[in-house]
Amino acid sequence: MRNYNTSIGIVITDELVELLEETFPNHLPNTLVTEPEISRLIGQQQVISWLKDKQDELRQSNLEQEGQVIVRDTS
Repeated sequence: MRNYNTSIGIVITDELVELLEETFPNHLPNTLVTEPEISRLIGQQQVISWLKDKQDELRQSNLEQEGQVIVRDTS
């Protein structure tokens, strides 16, 4: 797992998460798709889930500011 510090960060806004969920909806395809396509769709949902989990984790640590959470890189 990656560590985070206060020198460099990214912002995970509620609007970003909502836009990703709208752009990459979590539903089964309407047609037959290949295994690589299924893998791609699963990967999209994993990224959205990770962002939401990280946002929730940081909010619980009282790092919330005006609907956004700042993730800082410690590497």
